[in-house]
Amino acid sequence: MDFNELLEQVWQELLKRLNTIENKEKAVVIGPLPNERDDDSFEYITYTTDMDASSYDTLYITKLSNARLSRLALGMADNEEEEFILSMLLRGKKLMIDSKGIEYRQFQHTAQHALLAIYKEYEQKLKEFGAQLINEQQEKRINQEEALPVQSQIKKKVITENDIQRAHFNKIEELMIPSTSIVTPLAQDFIRECKMVITREKGE
Repeated sequence: MDFNELLEQVWQELLKRLNTIENKEKAVVIGPLPNERDDDSFEYITYTTDMDASSYDTLYITKLSNARLSRLALGMADNEEEEFILSMLLRGKKLMIDSKGIEYRQFQHTAQHALLAIYKEYEQKLKEFGAQLINEQQEKRINQEEALPVQSQIKKKVITENDIQRAHFNKIEELMIPSTSIVTPLAQDFIRECKMVITREKGE
């Protein structure tokens, strides 16, 4: 292969890549830019305050705080970014949210059940508005793997509601506790509510 042939091949490859970039759908990003190697179907553009929601078809939120989640679920905006998000939704544009960037999900193994329920309800509201959660299946698999070491046994003198809630969140339906453990009234109420089976150890 001579130099001219090599130059022609390089030029054709360059044109091919330029056409690919031009044909990519532009997605406005609020939060850290995603790794394009993971998804090369979009050209990611960082949000700026001078953007017009009518000029873009896709919005990708990679980081969503609890406060912002709550406001958006109630159709409220506290700043220009949130006004842009609501404007995109009102126009029927595509909204993607990285589930790994939703703040409350980082505390699912420690937060009180009632508080988690509120945030889950807000998240569901955004889905009803048309939001699509990205990486949700991957996150569920990771959470399940993380939950595996959690034993269906609690060795404590006093079993609290929070202990039972944590076990219930980790999909534990049967729980073994020491024969001498005291189960608080609130814990007993939650056990009845979630229909968890409690077994006391023998021979202690």
